[in-house]
Amino acid sequence: MHKLANTWIGHILNRLVNIFEMRVIGNYAQPEVLRLIRKVKHEDGRFLFHPSELEVMHSLAKACNSIAGDYAEVGVFRGTSACVIAAAKGDKHLYLFDTFNGLPLPGAGDAGFREHQFAASMPGVAARLKDYPKVTLCPGIFPSSGAQLRSHHFAFVHLDVDLYASTRDSLEFFYPRMNPGGIILSHDYAQAEGVHRAFDEFFASRPENVIKLPMSQCMVVCGMELSLRTSRRIEALLESVLKRPSLWPGNARRIVPGRSGGEQPRAKPVVLHLNADEAEWQRLRNLTGDFSETQSPERMVLVIHHDSDNIASSTEPAGILDMSNPTQEQ
Repeated sequence: MHKLANTWIGHILNRLVNIFEMRVIGNYAQPEVLRLIRKVKHEDGRFLFHPSELEVMHSLAKACNSIAGDYAEVGVFRGTSACVIAAAKGDKHLYLFDTFNGLPLPGAGDAGFREHQFAASMPGVAARLKDYPKVTLCPGIFPSSGAQLRSHHFAFVHLDVDLYASTRDSLEFFYPRMNPGGIILSHDYAQAEGVHRAFDEFFASRPENVIKLPMSQCMVVCGMELSLRTSRRIEALLESVLKRPSLWPGNARRIVPGRSGGEQPRAKPVVLHLNADEAEWQRLRNLTGDFSETQSPERMVLVIHHDSDNIASSTEPAGILDMSNPTQEQ
C-alpha cells in the first residue's frame, strides 16, 4: 500500500480523496477546525495527511485536555500535525521529537522507505509554531532525545515515524508513562508494514486493544492495566477496612439502614490517596517506602485520617493500609 502511495497514481488519488474529504467534513466539523486544516494544507504544499485524519487528531488531542500529563509527537516533518495538536492542546506542554535529518536507516521490514527521507528544516517548523505557547522542539534520534523527560507523564502522544524500530522504541518509552485514559495515536498503521507489526507485537501481551481508524491511523487508549489492578486492590482494601472496625478513627457511630440495633460503630470518611499532591506523596514515601515514578505503582496506600473534616490540618494518619498486602496495617 505504501508503494502505491509514492507513485504518481497514488499522488493523484490522494489529491482527489483530499478534495472529496474537505467537502464531506465541511458538513460536520467545527468552522475553526476547518480553517485550521485549510491553513496547514496551504502552508504544507505536500499534504501527507488526509483532512479526516487531521480532524480525528484534533478531536482526540482536545479530548485529552482533561487528563493530567504532557503532549508529545515523534516524527514532526514540516510541522503539519504539530500545528493541529498545538491548536487543540489547551495549556498542555507539547514536546516535538524529530531528527530533522529524515528517517534513520530502515530495517528489513520497512519496504518503501529510505534513509534521510522526510528531512525538514527545524527553523521552518519553529516558525510555523511560533504563535503557540509551551511548545518545545527536541532534535535528535528518539528516545535518546527524550532522556530529559523520563520522569514526565503524558496524556496524548502522536507517532508518525514510519519504521518498525522507531515505532517500537516510541511505544516502549511512552506506554509506561501514559496516564490512565491517555491516547497514543499513530499514522501509517494501515500502510506501513513496520508500524503495523510494531503495534500488534507490543500490545499482544497487554490489555489495551489497538483500534484501527479510517484511512491509515490507529489509536490505543492507555491505562487499562493500571485501572484493572488498581480496582482490584481498592476492592480488597475497602473490604478489609469494613471488616476491621479497629482501624476506624474516633468513637463516631453510624446508622446502618435496614438493620436492627440502631447505631453501629463507623469510621469518619476514608481518604484514598491515588492522585495526591507532591507534598502528600513525599509524606507517604516516608511512611511506606518509595513509589516508582516510571512504572505502575506496586504499593498504593489507603490513608485514614483522624480529622477527615480538615485533611490539611491532619499531620498524621490514623491508619495506613498497603495495597500490595491489604490485610496488614502499617
